Amino acid sequence: MEHDFTRGNILKTIAVFALPYMLSYFLQMLYGMADPYMMGQFSGAAGITAVGNGAQTLYIITVTLVGLVEKMISFLFIVPSSMDATVSALTA
Repeated sequence: MEHDFTRGNILKTIAVFALPYMLSYFLQMLYGMADPYMMGQFSGAAGITAVGNGAQTLYIITVTLVGLVEKMISFLFIVPSSMDATVSALTA
C-alpha cells in the first residue's frame, strides 16, 4: 500500500503517520514506570535509584545503536540509489 504524503488533509496525514509512534512511546513509558514501581515496593530509594540509572543508561545505548544502524542502512541502500538518480539527472 502506497501513501502520498503530498496530497490531501495534512493534519490527518500527520496524525495517521504519527499514531503508531505515539502508541509505542506511550507503551514504552508504561514499561519504564513499572520497574521503579516494583522496586519501590521491595527495596526502597536505593533500588529505585539503581533502576532509574540503569534505565537511562540502557536508553542511551539503545538509541545510539538504533541511530547507528539506521544511518548504516540508509548509507548502504538509500543514498546510493538516490545518488544514481541525481547523477543521471545532472549529466543528462
